[in-house]
Amino acid sequence: MSCKWILSFAAFLPMAPVQAQQFEDLDTLDRKVADALGDQKARPIDRRLKLARCPEPVALDVSTPASVALRCNSIGWRIRVPTEQGSGPVNVGEILVRRGEMVEIRIKGQDFEIGTTGLANENGYRGKRIIVKTSTGGAGIAATVVKQGVVHITD
Repeated sequence: MSCKWILSFAAFLPMAPVQAQQFEDLDTLDRKVADALGDQKARPIDRRLKLARCPEPVALDVSTPASVALRCNSIGWRIRVPTEQGSGPVNVGEILVRRGEMVEIRIKGQDFEIGTTGLANENGYRGKRIIVKTSTGGAGIAATVVKQGVVHITD
């Protein structure tokens, strides 16, 4: 067989479909970080990163004042986004929410934001998860302290 015949035959073989790799939208992740930090600012996520799309909501950890950790548990990737030092990060030990204090509870989704008030069951500093009770009563819910008197419920 000649090489020419093999190349002609190969032209008729069905081409394997090329599947485009699905990556996380870095603009959406930047907005999620900004929402979690409140008044504090973070540097933008490096646009050279190509993070595989996470099948569940990306988890955020704001427990350290110098950075925010984003992770996808099911895939196993994790990145840290540095906060801007010029915006005066809060000392981790500084209490921003006190037990018995009324707090603003915010729940943010991709296309919505809901807010209500509740009562803090424990003291908390930025990034600490605390239990709060809503005005409707019932069991407490876990929320993350983001700034003075404000907590977020995240995915």
